[in-house]
Amino acid sequence: MMNELKQNAFYESVLGRSTGRVGNSTQRSLWIALWSQVICTL
Repeated sequence: MMNELKQNAFYESVLGRSTGRVGNSTQRSLWIALWSQVICTL
């Protein structure tokens, strides 16, 4: 559980920097979901 929270925080920080839209929580959540799918399929 804690590890998953750390991963989400990591994705949020990386995606927040790369997109420059930290305030758009909906887009950020979609990106996190997408990245989670990508990581799981590796």
